[in-house]
Amino acid sequence: MIEREIITKPDFFEEALNCYTSKENNYEILDNYEKFGMTQKEMQDYIQPVQEFCKQVNDQFSVAIEEFPKLKALLRLTDTELQKGSIILIFYRNLLRIEQGIGEFTREDLAFIHMLNKEEYSEALTDEKVYVKDVSELIQFLEAQSLEDAYKMRLISLYMDRLVIKDQIMKLKKIAGDIVKKSYHLVEHIVEEELVRMKEPDYLDEVLKDSIRIFMEQGKKFTLIPCISQYNALGMEGVDDSYIFHVGIYIVNLVKRKNQNKFNDAQLIADLKAISDTTRLKMLHMLSLKRMYIQEMAEELKLTPATVSHHINILLTMEYVLLTVDATKSKKVYYELNNEKLEGLSKSILNLASERSHHLNQRS
Repeated sequence: MIEREIITKPDFFEEALNCYTSKENNYEILDNYEKFGMTQKEMQDYIQPVQEFCKQVNDQFSVAIEEFPKLKALLRLTDTELQKGSIILIFYRNLLRIEQGIGEFTREDLAFIHMLNKEEYSEALTDEKVYVKDVSELIQFLEAQSLEDAYKMRLISLYMDRLVIKDQIMKLKKIAGDIVKKSYHLVEHIVEEELVRMKEPDYLDEVLKDSIRIFMEQGKKFTLIPCISQYNALGMEGVDDSYIFHVGIYIVNLVKRKNQNKFNDAQLIADLKAISDTTRLKMLHMLSLKRMYIQEMAEELKLTPATVSHHINILLTMEYVLLTVDATKSKKVYYELNNEKLEGLSKSILNLASERSHHLNQRS
């Protein structure tokens, strides 16, 4: 039985951070309007409320952040953060999950340590917990990790200034909340409509299976949080025995539109482009033999987990692979080939041959 909790308002601080860091990168969907059965103008009108909301929030937040130079420096995203999310946002989320310090570790220490215990930040980790007691220990740990140098420096900087940064986050959170409230009316009706859908019994299955093909074990608690700035995305966090999903307010409608138009030329081009990359094609061959974790694929391909994650996210977006949360290790996920997608692609290509044969027969 799935236990669900629905958060009825977006996290205003996260919205402000996302508006500030995403900027114009969040509107690539405008160039892919045909995939959703829309004209360019229809797509522009569709996402216009979110665009206006993000612009207003970004304009005001860009002024407010000047009072917090340490946070501003950490909000210039590295390549790793562009894939995995802002280091400040992850630290903030961890702070929210931790009620108090345990033993010699403060709340800030635990929030930081939790970042290092996530699989995507460490090749060496399995079930072992990593505890960092000073900066030299952290540097030694990071030397063994296949992460970009800029990201390692971010982690060191965050660790050294974690007390100051936590205080600045809490101060900025209040300011950001006031900023977002001023523009919330632009999208409030869209959020309210999505909240109604979230209460429907099959909503979670619809979001997970139809959008990015995630399959979850039963008996867990699920928390759903509506997201404005990440309107066409779905984010997932594993926290102990529960999962937190950050659900874009347009994702269900966009997935439905995409599924209704999956055999058009624009979709076919996008599908073929996704597997035209040598690495991604190799990954599909590997996953056709067995389901695999990111680390396994990285070792076989002799690539870093971050690079493999980048490619797997593209394959996930195009539905070539399925993602399943491990029933025994709830914070680990494995990937397998989506045979239905490949069969659909082959049918689309065969349709081209059928159309040509039909045309030739008509001529003769």
